[in-house]
Amino acid sequence: MIGLSLIYADTNLVKQGNPFVINNRVGFIGIDYKNNKALSYSVGFTTVEISVFEGDATDDELIEYLANLLVINLDLSKKSFATVSYTARHDQGKWGEDEVTRVKWFDPETINLDNTFSETLLDYKLDSVGIGKETNEVQLLYRQNENLTDGCWISIAPHTLEQDLPKTLGRNIGTRQKWRFRLLKIPYENRKIEVYYGIQETKYPARWFWFSFNNKIIQCHIRSSVNETSSLVREILIKILFTWQLDCIQLRNN
Repeated sequence: MIGLSLIYADTNLVKQGNPFVINNRVGFIGIDYKNNKALSYSVGFTTVEISVFEGDATDDELIEYLANLLVINLDLSKKSFATVSYTARHDQGKWGEDEVTRVKWFDPETINLDNTFSETLLDYKLDSVGIGKETNEVQLLYRQNENLTDGCWISIAPHTLEQDLPKTLGRNIGTRQKWRFRLLKIPYENRKIEVYYGIQETKYPARWFWFSFNNKIIQCHIRSSVNETSSLVREILIKILFTWQLDCIQLRNN
């Protein structure tokens, strides 16, 4: 999955954490990769990771400390991923971010979208567009208008880029995060589209879905949010199935 604070709310945790909320942004407290008590919290593109190396600190103490930190430059959060991401600008991923580096990223206004994709999805705005360097792939990154932190990442890629994605149905699937997966069958013309749909098993769940449509593999990951995002899932599915013309994607730099 794309390595962005806009997608993951628990970037440094290795086990399912407990959510908390500060200023309508969701963070998580859990265990980091060195087995320390830790938390992760993001504002825009800035992620704060705190680990307890010695002694102990309660969840409330860590959250209170974090809540008292000041945002120095909120304007930075208003810039696009294509503009501020080192990986996107220099095409050099530090953690094997193949999804990020296999496309070239642009601000939407520099791309001839040709009315192919929506500039907004409910209260999310199109932030950046990634165009495949070697294949006809498109990645879309949407951001929530108010907190500038909740993100929605969509990948529309040929079958040659299909990944080994979980297609097991049921509850408590996964280790780093616990998920509940089910299979949706959505009527479309004279057939039904099978959509694998996952909801993170936590109070403020992330959401993920995968399906095959018109010779494309569609993936979407929606960050944990205080807002109910199932309506965003419905909106995206409607746009992809009935509005967006996926068979004729011809994006180019203006």
